[in-house]
Amino acid sequence: MKGPTINGKSYELVVLRILQWDNAGRPSKAEIGYDDTEFRLDDESKPNEFLSAFVPSNSIGKQRTNN
Repeated sequence: MKGPTINGKSYELVVLRILQWDNAGRPSKAEIGYDDTEFRLDDESKPNEFLSAFVPSNSIGKQRTNN
């Protein structure tokens, strides 16, 4: 999904499925969902708590990693 352009930088919307929280109750680990991601809501092993965020478009492009 194409998002806004702010100060000449393009952003895209992602959905974050929160998987873990820190001691202060803030999200600390999440699964990233892109425009083609489907989340299973009937999977009882994963929480059904979500956030959305606009992130820089160049940060979510396909990249090669050696992990």
